[in-house]
Amino acid sequence: MVIRTFELRIRLNFSSSIDAERDQQLHRKLRDQAYWLLENLIPSHVLTELKNSGTYHRDHKNVAVCFASVVNFQDFFDAKWKHGHESIRILNELISDIDELLNIEKYSKHIEKIKTALGCTYMAASGLVHEDPDHIFIMMEFLFDIKKVLDQFNRNTMGFEFQMKYGCHVGSVASGVIGQSAPMFDIWGDTVNIASRMMTTGIVGRIQVLKETVEAIESRYATEKRGTVFVKGKGEIETFFVTNPKL
Repeated sequence: MVIRTFELRIRLNFSSSIDAERDQQLHRKLRDQAYWLLENLIPSHVLTELKNSGTYHRDHKNVAVCFASVVNFQDFFDAKWKHGHESIRILNELISDIDELLNIEKYSKHIEKIKTALGCTYMAASGLVHEDPDHIFIMMEFLFDIKKVLDQFNRNTMGFEFQMKYGCHVGSVASGVIGQSAPMFDIWGDTVNIASRMMTTGIVGRIQVLKETVEAIESRYATEKRGTVFVKGKGEIETFFVTNPKL
């Protein structure tokens, strides 16, 4: 009887050890998945400070902010086409193709994707991490590469041509992480607002900027004057289009 009880205890302890190991493996897996998700939502340098201090906020003096927006997605969206799921899947493919650009070393080093706003507007910024004065040129390359991605995507899409507007501005921003249960990294400031207005008041297929940005990129990029455009909160402002890299 004693031996039988001892054997039973050994089996129970062994079973408990196996359950504990399984729980630890599950915990490690969930933890790794959580970190992976956070690393895709929050820049790595921000995540490091969040782990150490629990908060993050910074001021930045020289940042390039860009917006690239699909302006005719609603013309493409069909709620009757698999309840709209197929339309959203195709939009996701386009946004994912743009995301792939950030795997290129020069972009991954200098450019942070901020978010996809309202499903159709891609927002990114350069100069948040590295104080390299060339980051503005890299942002311009990124915008021209987005245009190439869009052209390629349209060639492979079923007879529909997605259209995008582009806007960019250079200046000061504040960055930070908001929320705990669903933390989100974002940037704020007049620079962000102007970059957004450059996109919304722009023309399909063109990268619209103000004079400040022209002065920052004119050594490597050609521009053309558009004229004056009414910008909310700013009034009538002279704007320009970035046309192409200088040879």
